Amino acid sequence: MTSAHTKHIEIRQRLLWLHIHPSLCSTPSFIIHSVQPIMDLHHQSNPVKTKQLHSFQVSPPAGSLDPSAASLPITFFDVMWLNSRPMRRLFFYDFPYPTLHFTQSILPLLRRSLSLALHRFFPLAGSLVVPPPPQLPFLCFSPASDSVPLTIAEAESDVDYDGLVGNQPRDVRELHPLVPEMNPGKVRSEDGARLSPLLAVQVTVFPNRGLCIGVQFHHVAADGMAFHGFMKLWAALLRSAATGGDAGACDQLSLPADHLQHRGN
Repeated sequence: MTSAHTKHIEIRQRLLWLHIHPSLCSTPSFIIHSVQPIMDLHHQSNPVKTKQLHSFQVSPPAGSLDPSAASLPITFFDVMWLNSRPMRRLFFYDFPYPTLHFTQSILPLLRRSLSLALHRFFPLAGSLVVPPPPQLPFLCFSPASDSVPLTIAEAESDVDYDGLVGNQPRDVRELHPLVPEMNPGKVRSEDGARLSPLLAVQVTVFPNRGLCIGVQFHHVAADGMAFHGFMKLWAALLRSAATGGDAGACDQLSLPADHLQHRGN
């Protein structure tokens, strides 16, 4: 394989299409349509320039979880994802307001709704625990210490937002600053188990133009459908709070009752 062909494949892997839902608080959606080649092998990327404004740690509401249910075993179908790289998703929304309006009016609702969403998807706030053999890996959430890092950033005013979210292929490296960094994890000294975080979130404000919610999550904790369910719940909670509803009441929604257990009675 020639070096030019190798370079061409590398560039193909850096290009993607974005499908954008334009309104804040709508059901988020980010779909990779296809990978497109470009003819210019010397194309230079122009990453979005951002600055960090705030950093938070968000947990499920205190006392909302049963400590005895905070550990989940890894299933056979999850094993193949143990060593996979984190999944990355970007969700864009129109937001024609200044950054100050976001930090004062939207950010408190965003944090509150994220906390409530994590109540239903609490493993995402925990860690993947890989103990030494022969013990098996599992997901664990500790209410006293685990949380999801939430970063708030602002894009520089000269960013071409329309070009960034337009319906055309672009170098994926331009979008990297919109994706949150994920802690590489640590080794627990008492037993040698390795702990890896499962979710990181970043919200980037494009003043008077839009918002981007960037996420990284570990595939061992959620596949695409499960994570989309998490984002839909977060969006529903935020929408309820933003329209004056009771986000806490929305969080009371639960799974359908299991009537099968009463069969034959």
